This record gives sequence, structure tokens and C-alpha cells, in this order.
Amino acid sequence: MDVVSFIKRGTMYDFDYKIVKLIQRYFADDLTPGEEQELREWLAGSHRHQEIFDAIRQGENLEDRERVWKQTNKQQALNHFEKKIGYQRRVIVRRLVKYAAVVMIPLLAVLSWQWLNDEEKVLHEAPVAIQPGRMQATLTLEDGAGIPLNRVGDEGFSISQSGARIRNTMNGIVYTDTINTSGITSFNRLKTPRGGEYNVTLSDGTKVYLNAASDLKYPVVFDKDCREVYLSGEAYFEVAKDSKRPFYVVIDAVKIEVYGTSFNVNTHYNNQVQTVLISGKIGVKGNESGLYKVAPSELVEFTSDGKFIRQEKVNVLPYIAWRDGQFIFENESLEQIMSTLSLWYDVDVFYASEKLKAHKFTGHMKKYENINTILDAISKIMEVNFIIKDKTITVMK
Repeated sequence: MDVVSFIKRGTMYDFDYKIVKLIQRYFADDLTPGEEQELREWLAGSHRHQEIFDAIRQGENLEDRERVWKQTNKQQALNHFEKKIGYQRRVIVRRLVKYAAVVMIPLLAVLSWQWLNDEEKVLHEAPVAIQPGRMQATLTLEDGAGIPLNRVGDEGFSISQSGARIRNTMNGIVYTDTINTSGITSFNRLKTPRGGEYNVTLSDGTKVYLNAASDLKYPVVFDKDCREVYLSGEAYFEVAKDSKRPFYVVIDAVKIEVYGTSFNVNTHYNNQVQTVLISGKIGVKGNESGLYKVAPSELVEFTSDGKFIRQEKVNVLPYIAWRDGQFIFENESLEQIMSTLSLWYDVDVFYASEKLKAHKFTGHMKKYENINTILDAISKIMEVNFIIKDKTITVMK
């Protein structure tokens, strides 16, 4: 039962995606006790909620209503439906009838029938513009204080902490070049939201470019023997050379050892730890014995719990294009492409069919482009359609 793919969130509906997911998991007999209780509370909150749930569960009159639907004027019904729910269409005109038939699939017939025949006035929310990401992040100091950041010169700041000077500049956060000799290590944390990116120059001169939905924890000042930072998400590193102090990046159960190197680390890709070396040399170690030495233009991949997956030669451009304001996809699955776009444009993505996720696409696009332009390009090549409602994108055949 693919309920999630079609039911949209908004004030016009009696339930949101979270509830829909609970209903879907109910039919799959996959609810946890806490989720079951949450669904029960939702059902108890409204008589209409219970009616909708019962209609889906019992499959009430679905075949009869589908038969009636087939006898209706589909174009007129489609126009009525779209006017009712306020969709922004991205569908080729010649596929309108096909789209209408898909929307009124038997599973959704009960719900759609109620919406289409509901004479009650519906309040439509103003469309929410989907914007590309921008320079924004939150800096958390050692005392837990959070400072919102953006790259605007007149909103810069300069503070002192643990013997270091911290400045917010047009190029991101900059820490003074110094060495910790006190033996006490204080940490800061730089965190970007979905739709955000930010840069930081650490106290040793290492530059880190943080992509969307990422988190970097690092010492305010590195000590005299070691430099170690902690990452989740995606970041591009340009590590300052220091033969006496190795640089380590720790990601879950994976540890990267670095000496004056440029490389990209990504934990968003299939929830794995993916490292691509651009220049220099690194060693990567999981929870198994042995250090995997990586050469330039090589990728090494581990599971998040430290199990080795693969090491191979690659074209590095698709992995680091985001750093230069580009998206480069090479025979990439639609699921992974939309995952990347969801992080950058801060949108949610749902699929009318699981099979659509496996479609492959190759293309080169500007990272700061209007999302409509990107979706148009994908739609024409892959023969898929996208429906946008507020900040949610539904992928359809």
C-alpha cells in the first residue's frame, strides 16, 4: 500500500505524513508499541480520522468507486482535484489523463472521493518558494552558547576563547594560528542545517568546507602532539601540513589519518562513510585490523560501524563538484539524486512507486539553480514527473 506517495500535508488535510507513515506501517504489521499508541491517539482525536482509517483498512467500496471513476470525465475531474488541493503540476499535457488515473488508484479512492465531494470551504496556504541553500550555520561554543552564522560582512564578530581568537568573516569562521600547551582541550562545534553550508579555518590553518546537514566538532586550539576532529555529514578538507602532528578525522567507527592532504568525506551516501582523495595521501581504518592506504583519485568506503566495503579508482569530480557550486551526477540513481537535492533545497521527497528510485541519470547542473530547472532536466531525460506542494516533491511516472 503506497499511501505516503500521494497524500500531501497541509492545513487542508486531517493528517500529515507522519500519520500516513504510521498507517502504512500498521498494514505492514511493523508498528512499535510507541507508534501504535501514537496512531491510537490520532484516531481518538477525531471521528473523521477513524472514518478515514476504517475506509482504508476495510477497502470499503473501492472497486465500485474505481468503476465509477473510469466512467467520469477525467480531464474535468483532474482540474477539480488540482484546484481543490492546490498542486503545482510538472506534468506533460499529453499525460494528464494518465496522471488522473494514477491519482485515483483504488487505495486512495476513498480519500480522494471524500475530498472531491467535500463542499466545505478549504483555506489554501500561500505557496512556499523552494530556495537553494546558502551560507548559514550555528557555532556552539565550549560553554554551550549557540551563535547563528551567515556570511554577511557587517554581521561578523570576534571573540576570544581558550587563548584563541575566533572571527566570523566573509570566508567563514577563522581561528588564530596557535598551539595549545595548557593540556586542557576545549571544543567548538559548527553545524549546518538542511539548505546550509559554511566554512571554517581551524587554528592550524586547515580549511574545512561543510556541506548541508553536517556537523563538525573540533578543538578551539590543537595540542602539540595531535590534531583530531569529528564529523558527521559531508565536508571537504584542505589539511595544513605538519609532519609532527598528524591530522585525524573521526566518523563513527572510521578514522582517517592525514598528512597535508585534500579530500572529501561524505556520510550521507547510503549512510556509509565515503572518502575520496584529491591530493596527498591518507590512511583509513575501520574496526577491523589494518590501515587502508589511499592514493589520489581513489575512493574508499566503509559502513558506519567500520566494516570495509570497497576501494577503487574514480573520477573525483562528481564527489567534489558541490564545493565549486555544481552538481555532477554520473549514472546515479534517482533516489540518491533526490536525496542530495533534498538536503540542499531543504525539501522532502516521496515516490509514487519504489521502482522509480532505481532509475539512473547522468547530468551536470549548477548548484544554485532554481530547483524547477533541475527537475525539468531530470524529467525530460528519465521520463518521470514531479509534483511540488509547498516544500514536498512527489516523484511520479
